[in-house]
Amino acid sequence: MKKIVALLLAVVLLVPACIGFAAEMTEAELDAWALSHGYVKADVLTGATADAVTSATEKKAGGVNFGAIEWTPELQKTAIKEFLKGGYYLGDASFAQDETGWNYREMYQMATVYNNMPNNTNLELVLDADSMCLLGVSEAGTAKTLHFQKNPAVSVSWCRQLRPQEEEVYNYYCSYGVQFDGVVRIFTPADLETEEGKAKLLNLFDKYYPTLATSWMGYAATFAGMTDAAEITAAKLGYIEKQLTGGAMVIYEVVPTRIVVTAPFLINMSPSMTNGYRFVTAQEGEKKYAYDLLLNESFLDALVAYKAEYIASEEGKAAVEAYYTTGMYPMLDGMCAQYGMPTSLELALMPNTAAGLKTQTTWTPAA
Repeated sequence: MKKIVALLLAVVLLVPACIGFAAEMTEAELDAWALSHGYVKADVLTGATADAVTSATEKKAGGVNFGAIEWTPELQKTAIKEFLKGGYYLGDASFAQDETGWNYREMYQMATVYNNMPNNTNLELVLDADSMCLLGVSEAGTAKTLHFQKNPAVSVSWCRQLRPQEEEVYNYYCSYGVQFDGVVRIFTPADLETEEGKAKLLNLFDKYYPTLATSWMGYAATFAGMTDAAEITAAKLGYIEKQLTGGAMVIYEVVPTRIVVTAPFLINMSPSMTNGYRFVTAQEGEKKYAYDLLLNESFLDALVAYKAEYIASEEGKAAVEAYYTTGMYPMLDGMCAQYGMPTSLELALMPNTAAGLKTQTTWTPAA
């Protein structure tokens, strides 16, 4: 106890001295002092760890960014849609956005900041599978709507952590997630005065409202029984105008500047995560993929096919070999070898597994 009290006293006495000490030094001198005393590493001061395109740093020392092979934008978009597919329509599936029949409605967490005060809110949004925007209708006066009307910059995240029944212990690597960083566009009655605004609002209501039974009943009733396209559009716009001017709801979309896809299930390295190994030994009638990830096999097959094509080229194979032969995961690879499991490099060079793909990849909208 005496040592703890002495330490606290030393800290109290040291703080004012440090403040005066720091005030007399330039930024460069402070950096040099911090470096020489071991408080930071050189790559921190040079910005080597700074990262503007993912939600975590891209240093290849393992962690969530494990993986040698970057995804194509097409695969990134496919993954986003697959992860955020929501469920099937309980009612008329003809309102589905595409041939999958998914409604793309999910529960998200939206982070906002206003006056230096952070806020995180759960809310339901619908993914626009064409534009990759998130469509939203929220009650006016809530914290998030007050915040993003003042500061439109937001971060929206979604994740799924699975606990398959056959697992005796929860395995973090049965998980995946998506992070949207972007800005909120709030629709107002002024948008009904432009063709672009009308088109966006019609798109939002036609994609968002069918996923919510009560709202859809009111919206659909306005054009029920109509067959003329112009009359239907006019009826829809009349309903939309009432919603915009009523003041009860805020109608908006989140326009992404980047979407980060995180897929730890691709690691497939340890003895307890054997998707890659079991895939190549699966017998007829067994699951192709060992874990029930709630992902369609067609999506997983697309990842496998892309990886196989990548390593089929001399350049691709060389890149993978270079990535995994720099001393990464020697202990884990040693365990895999001990248990007769493929090492990270061996898995990454198997043409019929998805191992080796980066477990974090970032989609950015076309300029």
